[in-house]
Amino acid sequence: SNKLRIASIKPRIMKLLGNADVETPSAETRKKVAILGLSFKSMTSDIRESPSVFIINDLLSEGHIEVCVYDPLFKPSGGKHRRIPAEISKNKNFQVAESVYDAISQSDIVVIMTNWNEFLSINLKKVRELMNKPPNSKPIILDYRNMFNPKSMNPFNYISQGQRQ
Repeated sequence: SNKLRIASIKPRIMKLLGNADVETPSAETRKKVAILGLSFKSMTSDIRESPSVFIINDLLSEGHIEVCVYDPLFKPSGGKHRRIPAEISKNKNFQVAESVYDAISQSDIVVIMTNWNEFLSINLKKVRELMNKPPNSKPIILDYRNMFNPKSMNPFNYISQGQRQ
């Protein structure tokens, strides 16, 4: 079921961030998650029942995770971001980015939730440079839309939704 799948996303992100066991997070354990896509499908600004909204809420409830979201239709300057539920938009750890690169900058993981064509044309070299890279490991992209060919995603720890860990 879709609800079960949505419920499994946060634990997966926490596991990939490697801080699922942190009881009292310190400043060093703060993590930034970039969510690409707010609407439940591309070409719409409808975020009712959007998995992204549930996941953002789940992540923010941790208290030590910053969530930065980018969606082509929800730019801070555009006004539509007001449709984001108040409990999310008023959270100090939540941000709506003006560009995909702003969202990704200094993030510990990128989670692709909507298959916007714009995401296919992002400069992956730039993405790699902007992301936080843990020592001796690749930056993490968790792709729930299977947008990229895993073979071309070698500079990343790329996990497409259909893959087994």
